[in-house]
Amino acid sequence: MRRILMFVVMVGLLATPPAVLAQGDALAELKNTTPEQRATVQTGFMKEKLGLSKEQAEKVAAINLEFAKKSDPVIKGDEGMFKKMRLLRADRDAKQAALSKVLSREQDAKLAASREEMRERMKKLLADRP
Repeated sequence: MRRILMFVVMVGLLATPPAVLAQGDALAELKNTTPEQRATVQTGFMKEKLGLSKEQAEKVAAINLEFAKKSDPVIKGDEGMFKKMRLLRADRDAKQAALSKVLSREQDAKLAASREEMRERMKKLLADRP
């Protein structure tokens, strides 16, 4: 369950046009999660992938929770998928700017690489869809 939630959260964060259909499914799944759950999964993922220090992990957790709460009305709202994706993209960019202040350059690069890896997975999932 934790892996599925992590995947859904990461997909929901990507907001790239090639993955819109799969992200629509991910947004529907995100409606069933709380901001706290999403923030916890994101922070755990980042701790594992980026080797965050205790101080960094605390700051990253606060940023993740802040933006998870901010995006919750969008995720659970009635707007169309494309509008949601546009709104979430703006939040994602602001969140990345906040995270960049906490992460080292190396960690920031690793996070960008992880996002790109997820984009590639989404492209593959879309290509494999019937």
